[in-house]
Amino acid sequence: MMLPLVRRRAPWTALFMMAAPALLLALMGSILLSTTLLASPGNSLAFVSDRAGLRNLFLADSDRRMIYPITTPNSGHYSAPQWSPDGRALMYSINDGIDMAGANYLEVLDIQFDHVRYSASNHYDILSKTWSGDGAHIGFTSQQINRYRGIVFDLNTASFQDITGDLRDIFSLSFSPDGQQIAFASSGDIYRIDLRTNTRVELTGDGVEDLDPVWSPNGEWIAFRSLRTSVWENYLMRPDGSGLRYVANGANSPDFYPVWSPDGRYIAFSSRRDGNFEIYVVEITENPSVPIQRLTHHRADDIQPNWSPDGQQLAFTSNRSGSTEIYIMNRDGSSLRRLTFHPGQDYSPAWRPR
Repeated sequence: MMLPLVRRRAPWTALFMMAAPALLLALMGSILLSTTLLASPGNSLAFVSDRAGLRNLFLADSDRRMIYPITTPNSGHYSAPQWSPDGRALMYSINDGIDMAGANYLEVLDIQFDHVRYSASNHYDILSKTWSGDGAHIGFTSQQINRYRGIVFDLNTASFQDITGDLRDIFSLSFSPDGQQIAFASSGDIYRIDLRTNTRVELTGDGVEDLDPVWSPNGEWIAFRSLRTSVWENYLMRPDGSGLRYVANGANSPDFYPVWSPDGRYIAFSSRRDGNFEIYVVEITENPSVPIQRLTHHRADDIQPNWSPDGQQLAFTSNRSGSTEIYIMNRDGSSLRRLTFHPGQDYSPAWRPR
């Protein structure tokens, strides 16, 4: 359903809120600051916070440490922001019940023109969502008639393509870089479907649980999580299912969702392999024995790594300060700095593309 006039962003009278009380500025000139922030892709991140009551979306300038509310406070619970490849639109999940008892659906917000470009209000219980490389399509899974169906929506023509076929449920969608194919999980296996011909290929089928496929930006690999060694670990395979290998073996407790760097050379992930949750990076080369690099070293939990557009930095979520906050560090773990300062919970950072 197209909703060209519905607005989600907080009114301009909300203006800017600082990441730290010491940075408070006069409200005069804040419109100029907001214009600068919204026009500086690559330096800003969307994130989720309950600092205004319900879970809302905010935009942070990583240079000036300014925080701006994207969504109107107390209009619902928002989660899992994902930027379009050009950084002009933001897709997220929303639960419209104050007590989380409402419907869970997704919206696409045009940041530049401040209106909801698309609302999937007739699709509920969104478990996975993804952008195509050109930003013209979104893919998502939603529950319909006791099944989780895979849906591809064309934002330009407002047309749907259901890729579920005869499968029971579909989870964890990921577009190929050219947008012509989708990798997804169903009944514990990974599949690939060609959207032009609707031809489906099963890539894994070895009787173990495989989930969360993520296509590499260069199209050479599909990363995914698997329970094949009795603990969740990250694996790689070629788009035709060949070349199966570990991302990083040796885990004695779960590794979590693999996150590709923009150039497809590295994978970041969080893991408890050293006790508590830490952030790790591994370079993906033809040599499967490249050692992993641990980037964080703290007794607190560090999770949800997210790459900057140039691949030189990582944002992540940590409770090392006593509250859940967003931090930024270089790709090698150096120059760690805290981005948000609030007693509320700040999490799910999503760096805005350049």
